[in-house]
Amino acid sequence: MKTAERMIDEIQPLVENGWDDAAMSAYEKLIESFPGHAQAHFDLAMLYLKHQHDDRALSHLQESVALAPDQADYLKMLADFYFTRSEETEKALQIYRRLVKMDPQNPELHTIAGNLAVALHQFDFAVECYQSVLDMDPENANARDNLEKLKAHLQQGAPVRTATAEEMYAQARELAGSGERDRAVEVLEQLVQAHSDFALGHNDLGVLYNQAGDTEKALYHYEQARQGDPDNLTIKKNLAEFYFIQAGDFPAALGIGLDILKQDPEDTETLMMAGHINFALDRPQDARLFYSRVLEIEPWHFEASECMSKMDDHHQSPGTAAVL
Repeated sequence: MKTAERMIDEIQPLVENGWDDAAMSAYEKLIESFPGHAQAHFDLAMLYLKHQHDDRALSHLQESVALAPDQADYLKMLADFYFTRSEETEKALQIYRRLVKMDPQNPELHTIAGNLAVALHQFDFAVECYQSVLDMDPENANARDNLEKLKAHLQQGAPVRTATAEEMYAQARELAGSGERDRAVEVLEQLVQAHSDFALGHNDLGVLYNQAGDTEKALYHYEQARQGDPDNLTIKKNLAEFYFIQAGDFPAALGIGLDILKQDPEDTETLMMAGHINFALDRPQDARLFYSRVLEIEPWHFEASECMSKMDDHHQSPGTAAVL
C-alpha cells in the first residue's frame, strides 16, 4: 500500500498543472485511507478555498489544526479564514493569541493580533502587541502610530481614528516604491485584514509575494483581488500572467485573457500573451490571428513581427513554441 507521502507526491503534478478537480478527488481518496494525515486535510482545504467551497474548506482546516495543533501555518490560515470569510473575529483573535505565544519574536503576528484586538475593543492586549512589535523593531512606524493613537484613546476616552484603506494603500505603495518591500507587505497585510474586500491591496500583495518567490501566497491574493473587483483590467492581467508564466496553466491564462479582450480588444500585451499561449498549445493558426491583430494596432511592434516570422519558418524545430 502506498504511503500518504507518496500519494501526496503523486497529486502535486495535478495541482501544478491546474487540474484541481482531479487533485481534490485524489486528496479525498487519500483522506479516506489516511484520515489522520494533517497535511492532506490542509492541502485539500487550500483547493476548496481556491474554488470558494468555504464550508468544506473550513471543515478540513479545523481538522488539520486538530491533528497538528502546533503547526503555525495551519493555525494562521484557520484564523485568517475566521476573520476574512466567516467574520468571526473573536475566534481569529483566540488563534492569534496562541500564535504569538508560540512565536513571540514574530512582529507580523503581534501586529495582526493587535489589529484584531482593536477591532474587538480589547485595547490592553492591543497595546501589549504593538509595544512588542516596537521592542523588536523600534523603527516600525506603523506600530508606533497605532500605539500612540491607542494610548491617546485610552487616556482621553476619545474614539481612535484608524487609517482608511486608501491611506494604508498609499503608504504601502510609497514603501514599495522606496524599496522597503517587507514593510509594504506588512502594511498591506494589515490593510486586507481590516478591509478584506479591498481588491487593490490583495493585488499588490500578489505582486510583492510573486516577486519574492512565494507563489502560493501570490496566487491566493491575486484570486482574492479578482474576486473583489472582477472588472479591473490590471488585476485580471496580473492573474492571467501568473497562470501563464508561474503556474503554466495555459487554459486558465487564456480564459482570463479572452475576458480582458472583451473589455479592451486593443490591449496589445494581452493579445501577445494569447498568441504565445496558442502557439504553446500547438494552435499556430489561432496564434497568428492574435499576432496579426497586434500588428494591425501597432505596425511597428517588433515582437509580434518576430513571432510571425518564426511561424513562417517552415523549418522551425518542435521546441520553437517554448521560446516564443
